[in-house]
Amino acid sequence: MMKGKTCKLFVRIIPAVLFGALLLLFWESGLLISIQGQKESLYEAKTAYNSGEKEKALEILRKTADRMPAAGDIPLWIARILIDQKKYHQALRSINRHLPVNKNHTGLLIMKARALKALERKAEAYAVYRAAADQLKILETAYLELADLAFSFGNGEEAYKYLHMAGIRPETTKAGNNGNKK
Repeated sequence: MMKGKTCKLFVRIIPAVLFGALLLLFWESGLLISIQGQKESLYEAKTAYNSGEKEKALEILRKTADRMPAAGDIPLWIARILIDQKKYHQALRSINRHLPVNKNHTGLLIMKARALKALERKAEAYAVYRAAADQLKILETAYLELADLAFSFGNGEEAYKYLHMAGIRPETTKAGNNGNKK
């Protein structure tokens, strides 16, 4: 009888200990701190950007990117500011440095296409826009599948939300307005 209780105790304790060790490892490696630092830096940079201090915002973002490569949306904001300043070559260098780590970052792809288009490299811009559009189609498909499942669970409100996210407006279709023209 004691063996069963001991086994159950170990089954409960071991995952908690492993989780604690993993949390400690993240803390010691600075990953938890760096995630918080990214959020704070991005907030500070957006505040500077929105108040017209684009150079200050760029400086904050670059320092953060140097400390934490591939830091979420930070490369996107660096590219956005550089493109706003018509520094297209610099934007491309920054984007190309971050894209290998953020391959599926649609925003970075769109920024790259904008920079290429501004540099009159239209064929390249077209190819990059296509890649971004293909990623968005995958996202659209996911939203449609979520809508289908939500309908099957009887949750019409959630299903309509996902249809809207996929770019479909049910109220403008025959099925959405019971065939009545508005």
